[in-house]
Amino acid sequence: LTRQLGAGGGGTVWAAQHHLLNTQVAIKFLPPTAESVAEARALARLSHPHVVTVLDYTDDPKLPYLVMEYVPG
Repeated sequence: LTRQLGAGGGGTVWAAQHHLLNTQVAIKFLPPTAESVAEARALARLSHPHVVTVLDYTDDPKLPYLVMEYVPG
């Protein structure tokens, strides 16, 4: 994790470096709820120029998170 990008009721987003792919990504740490799984699945199905791409997801019961493309700004 390199720096916090934002925080709110839906989670906290951090900029990060993906070491295996050698690329910058955004990681959104989600609250541990069933809605988090639904959000991850819904976002993973979307493909639109104005929606970030979900690259990965973990459903760790203590700290679920999404790995997404990093979009500056």
